[in-house]
Amino acid sequence: MQTLRTLLELSPTDGDKIKLYQQAKELLAGLPGSAYPDRELQWLVSTCWNRGAHQAKFLRCKAAERYMRLALGLLEHCHSLSGRKQVGVIMFLLQAGQLRAAALIGMQTCFESRQ
Repeated sequence: MQTLRTLLELSPTDGDKIKLYQQAKELLAGLPGSAYPDRELQWLVSTCWNRGAHQAKFLRCKAAERYMRLALGLLEHCHSLSGRKQVGVIMFLLQAGQLRAAALIGMQTCFESRQ
């Protein structure tokens, strides 16, 4: 768990970080539901989403969308966050090309889950 955090922090490019998030998503798909700690999943989802929001802020739309879609894929494995109604709204906004709006709703959702 800590190793993944360290690898993400030390990865020099967004491409490297995206590959790590993708590998984590693939790994989680092969694990039973509770095999990975929920707090670590929350961290993965929120950091991946926040990286996408950061990219959207600077109009790097392709990178933003890649991060956000990966975050939503990781969200499928995070039971404490996956039932939120905002996920449907975020998916709709992403499909409509509204990256900034999706990013704002996603950041608000992450903030609310920490309170």
